[in-house]
Amino acid sequence: MKTRTLSNYYKKIILLLIIVIIGAHSLILKCQIQQEPYILNWKNPIQFSPQEGEQNSYSKTLLFFERAIYPSDNNSLPMFSERITPAEYKPGFQPVIKLTAVEFEPVPEAELPYLDHISNTDMQISSWVQIERKRPYIRFEFTPFRKNPVNGQLERLVSFVPDLNWKIDPASDKVQMKSHIYKTQSVLAEGKWQKVSVSKTGIHKILYDKLIEIGFSTPENIRVFGNGGKQLPFNSSLERPDDLVENPIYVYKGTDGVFNSGDYILFYAVGPVHWTYDENNQMFVHRLHLYADESYYFLTDTQGEGLRINTVSSSGAASTHHANSYDFYTFREKDSVNLLGSGRLWVWKHFNAYLNYDFNINLDNKISDAKV
Repeated sequence: MKTRTLSNYYKKIILLLIIVIIGAHSLILKCQIQQEPYILNWKNPIQFSPQEGEQNSYSKTLLFFERAIYPSDNNSLPMFSERITPAEYKPGFQPVIKLTAVEFEPVPEAELPYLDHISNTDMQISSWVQIERKRPYIRFEFTPFRKNPVNGQLERLVSFVPDLNWKIDPASDKVQMKSHIYKTQSVLAEGKWQKVSVSKTGIHKILYDKLIEIGFSTPENIRVFGNGGKQLPFNSSLERPDDLVENPIYVYKGTDGVFNSGDYILFYAVGPVHWTYDENNQMFVHRLHLYADESYYFLTDTQGEGLRINTVSSSGAASTHHANSYDFYTFREKDSVNLLGSGRLWVWKHFNAYLNYDFNINLDNKISDAKV
């Protein structure tokens, strides 16, 4: 009898634990997914005026609601942007956000001229996965205007409730978050380090005497770490190193075979400008880093000898190709003016009073009949 009573007692405890666990899990889900509608608080249009000291600038009227963003490629229209935490994450699937319980209102007559190009009867919603501190989130954005499919009247969104679904990603082998084992600590957590900056992509040289000058006591063990200056993609689910990567270096030891005064190291470093080849236009195009003018590499001599570039003997075979020219590319781009005082779109200056400017670009040793 006592055994049965004790057994029933434990069953009650287990049942109570299950109820508590289920209740806690439900609470987490309610915190993660907003069931209350999002409200767009529309305000009067705002007038954007040029900043003090800017020349050849102009004013602009912007339609406005609280928390609106203004991407550079959205014709100065406000966009709604929000991030939610999914109850579960499905690698290999794309998030699909649908708006439910939507409410619209007519666009005020005074604001209609700014929306004369709106012709869609539904709103195009972009959604994607973001990874932050190893946790997945869903970001979704859209322009909150439409043309009423019944009467053709322009309307703006007032409230809605987001509904998250998942669909198979046809490019999942490229964009899904792969299973990844994260580093327990950064390589920078231990040892002595010095940071060096580079502004251009190429082979960089550091003298032995310079290594001594900046405080390294065993420069023969010097190691170089860095991931280059290419800007990280905005899509945080794309694969990228979670720590600094070691770069192989070439160590010149002179004729005595000992790394000492007069010797140097060479390493290849990537600067903040990224070049790619445009197949359609058959030309190289560049992209500036939006947030940095230099990239950084980290040096240490407290972890023993690292990766080295080894020399190989010549094959001795006769050469088959001789090169006496190469493709050279350069650019002139100066980010000086941000039209909205916010966002990623920067320009050099306004072409208002003067529509043409001349620039001089030095092309030393250019082949006279080469195409530019």
